[in-house]
Amino acid sequence: MTALLLELSDDLYEPIKQQALKKHEKPEQLVIELLRQLFEKPKTETDDFLQLAGCIHSDIADVSGNHDFYLGQAIKNDQ
Repeated sequence: MTALLLELSDDLYEPIKQQALKKHEKPEQLVIELLRQLFEKPKTETDDFLQLAGCIHSDIADVSGNHDFYLGQAIKNDQ
């Protein structure tokens, strides 16, 4: 295990301290938990969009190649 010393401003440390108190944890434990969440499974916008792949059926066969055109048309029609 490696030790890491952090210097935090009061405005950053106070919310960490308050949240740790609510969870009956030490601030150090909360920071470690948050770092684990950050690095264990990074979530990207791409993940969200890939969940939609294949869920819409359309007669338009060239959406993947001309998606910018169709988005532009949709925006134009909404104005």
